[in-house]
Amino acid sequence: MTGDHANLKVSAKLGGSSYDDGYSKLNFKAVSQNDIDPNTGEAYNPLLWKSNQDETELFKDWSAHMENATNDIDYLQKAGKLSIAAATRSSVKSETVNASWQAITAAGKFEKTLDEARTKIDNLGYKEVLKVDQQNAKDLIQARKDIVKQAK
Repeated sequence: MTGDHANLKVSAKLGGSSYDDGYSKLNFKAVSQNDIDPNTGEAYNPLLWKSNQDETELFKDWSAHMENATNDIDYLQKAGKLSIAAATRSSVKSETVNASWQAITAAGKFEKTLDEARTKIDNLGYKEVLKVDQQNAKDLIQARKDIVKQAK
């Protein structure tokens, strides 16, 4: 870690050591952020720690309207709207970037390269993901309109 905070020490009351000790030198997450740390009983994700939970009136009102959820992940789990998504988006992105460079540098094969990329992207499930994303966007717009109506 570099910068002004590199040599700061954590007080013994909070466990001691330095801020640098909690930083991944490999920039790699060994566990899923939302998994539970067996040593603390809380998620690895600090946004989900009880000590970081919002206690404002605005949050309490939000929670009351969201199945008494403690955060957005909690709400999505309670509402049955949290699911694991395949890495379709990242695969499509990689294929798009690669095909773009190949098409630009492939003398006389520009259209053929793009057609092949379109086929690969379609086979990755792009159209299905796009359909879901479009529906989610429509649902979000409607939900915002509904909230505005409720507030009046």
